[in-house]
Amino acid sequence: MSQTVGDAGAPVYLPSGGASSSPYVSLFGRPVIPIEQCETVGTTGDIILADMSQYALADKSGVQQDVSIHVRFVYRVDGQPMLSSAIIPFKEANTLSPFVALASRD
Repeated sequence: MSQTVGDAGAPVYLPSGGASSSPYVSLFGRPVIPIEQCETVGTTGDIILADMSQYALADKSGVQQDVSIHVRFVYRVDGQPMLSSAIIPFKEANTLSPFVALASRD
């Protein structure tokens, strides 16, 4: 796949390693990271574009380790988007969000 830019073209999809010099596949220069928590292919949420700089993460008091014959670590962490809803621009009908999920399709 390529996108025409002037008289030349620019790659849209680059496999990992090779020309992208990234451990992940890239689409329009952004990394594509498959995760098992996404929905089934073709349904809402199977592909998500996320700006993780807009996600707040908090951990509580680091890692706690108990001494026993069974190794056990406790790590308390929670996170949520920094914005509670999408941004509605003053002069535009389209909303903006740092987290977008592709709609379901046939």
